[in-house]
Amino acid sequence: MYDLSPFMFIHTGLIIRLLRHSSGFSVEAIVSETDKLDQNLRQSGFSVSSEGLMYLKKFAESLKNEQDQKRVVTPAEVGRLSELMNVIEQMVFAEAQTKRIYVLSEGRFNMANLVDKPWQMFAKDIFFRLPDLAAYDISEGFKCIVFSRATAAAFHLLRATEGTLREYYFQQVKRDRVQPLLWASIVQDLTRRKKKDESLLTRLDFIRSTYRNPTDHPDARFDLDQAQDLLGLCIDVINGMGTALPEAKLKFESEPT
Repeated sequence: MYDLSPFMFIHTGLIIRLLRHSSGFSVEAIVSETDKLDQNLRQSGFSVSSEGLMYLKKFAESLKNEQDQKRVVTPAEVGRLSELMNVIEQMVFAEAQTKRIYVLSEGRFNMANLVDKPWQMFAKDIFFRLPDLAAYDISEGFKCIVFSRATAAAFHLLRATEGTLREYYFQQVKRDRVQPLLWASIVQDLTRRKKKDESLLTRLDFIRSTYRNPTDHPDARFDLDQAQDLLGLCIDVINGMGTALPEAKLKFESEPT
């Protein structure tokens, strides 16, 4: 999956129009716009149309050999470009019929952060303290929210919370740990040991009984509102547990300084 700006499609259409009506443009401009058209088609997944530029590329290559790159294209060159672009335009239109664009609906949470900056959804540095798998599940769960895959989002968010809970338990309890390391048994052991932040343990047990256990059953489904409710709860308890985790040694390259 990758994202594309709608402007790329508009820009592609503008380039096609320019090359089709190229009178008054310089040789240099025609070569540059041909390169941009090829790049846009490739980046937007129009692979067939991109391959269909072979004659236009040959034409542009011949213009590159001109000593005077600033000269205006001749009427004959304008006519040849128009012929080439008529064919290319038809190819692009035909291939466009095979494409689909999905428009995402804005939910309760910032879409840009959910997709590209998951750390922004947490207290400072908390995301980078999380176990690798938990951070992965959070990122995937956030994307599932954006794409309205509510039940899939719930699975990822609950798994991330349970993974963080185990790491939190390891930091709190150094000996005689409970076995097996399940959500319920961990919370019960922490409660028995009277570890601090009873409110956090109460919230964790609420998530387990209300969301995690029903999700284990194959007939459980979430709608988007339920998934967003769960998202808020999971962020809250992960923030609470995250302060007890070791400080992050590495951070994502894309994290703002």
